[in-house]
Amino acid sequence: MGKLLIWVAIGVAAWLAWRFLVVGQRRSGGAPPDDTPPAGGGSDRGVAPAEAPGTPELMMQCAVCGIHLPGSEARFKGGRVYCGDAHRDQGVAEVREAAGRGRDDA
Repeated sequence: MGKLLIWVAIGVAAWLAWRFLVVGQRRSGGAPPDDTPPAGGGSDRGVAPAEAPGTPELMMQCAVCGIHLPGSEARFKGGRVYCGDAHRDQGVAEVREAAGRGRDDA
């Protein structure tokens, strides 16, 4: 009975050592986590794989209304950020109008 307990203890110690090694490699970037898609995206359509869950996305603020939105949904024009096409057009018109006033004042 004593020999059996020793073998069980050795097995548990080996399993724990292996788990700590695997977790350490994942944290240092050595091995991908289990929920990542296989290399190549796992798709034959050429679609890029989605970002890993929990990855934060850059938030941006609309220059017209001030709403915050994800960078992937933002519209850009003239170095400014807009929440949609209507505000992009409105913002460009306001910039042109302001530029026109600036020339008249000089």
